[in-house]
Amino acid sequence: MQIVRFFEGLGVAFIAGGGSVSTLKDAEDLRRVAIMNFQTTRIAAFGSTSSHKNTCDTDPNIRALLSVETLVNDVGRQSSVLYIEQVHEPNESKFSHNMAMW
Repeated sequence: MQIVRFFEGLGVAFIAGGGSVSTLKDAEDLRRVAIMNFQTTRIAAFGSTSSHKNTCDTDPNIRALLSVETLVNDVGRQSSVLYIEQVHEPNESKFSHNMAMW
């Protein structure tokens, strides 16, 4: 927690604390940090939104992200046409699904 206190001293408002679904240890660390009392800094759990096969309401990654109970969650979703078409699995239905979630 020394690093969090260091960043708080610099005035950093939000710190991405880890992926809540990466490992059980990450999830437990995030739960522990979430209840600590920092004056200005907030710890954010981060994760991804649902795959193209799930909705946010039913996706296990989103459920895990919310279960950590941090005050802030950072949710990423790819919506760049370039990324979807050339980097990630090129699939128009995935891109359309990504865009519809916004």
